[in-house]
Amino acid sequence: MAKTREQLIATLNKIEKQCQGYEKKLASIFVPAQQSALAIDGITEQIARLKLRIKDCERLEALCK
Repeated sequence: MAKTREQLIATLNKIEKQCQGYEKKLASIFVPAQQSALAIDGITEQIARLKLRIKDCERLEALCK
């Protein structure tokens, strides 16, 4: 379980760093702000799901002890 949690945390950190760069890259006069926001919302949702899975791993680890 600990290894899975570590992998999820590493993935979360990677996605959070990439998300910061995406906001700048998606800013364009050719793309409406709503479309850019939709992409960022998808990434934000993915981050929230990863955080939930990490908490699930922590709960399972606590139950196994």
